[in-house]
Amino acid sequence: MADHIPVSLRFATVRTRDLAKARSFYEEALGLRLTREEQEYVQLDAGGTQLCVDLAGHESEDEPMLIFEATDLPGLREQLTQRGYPAMSGFQSNRAFMVRDPDGVPVVFEAADEF
Repeated sequence: MADHIPVSLRFATVRTRDLAKARSFYEEALGLRLTREEQEYVQLDAGGTQLCVDLAGHESEDEPMLIFEATDLPGLREQLTQRGYPAMSGFQSNRAFMVRDPDGVPVVFEAADEF
């Protein structure tokens, strides 16, 4: 297999029907540190990766999402296209693009220097 352009998981989103219970699980049971709290979601630090727990139904697409950062975004876009995962139209720029994994989960790639 050819070399891969390195990526790092920066952000993951999960959905919940009960935000208070989910927050309790991630914050109290797992010990993740709360970094942001809004009415419809919370963000927690999971060892340098942000975990966003969203209240189900508040966004147009109720599905999990992964966000990676990459140092060579154009190269990664080309690499993924060659491997059968082209960037989705309507969600790409010179700073980010999105593909769907084999199960349809949105996977976003952003330029590493954005953060």
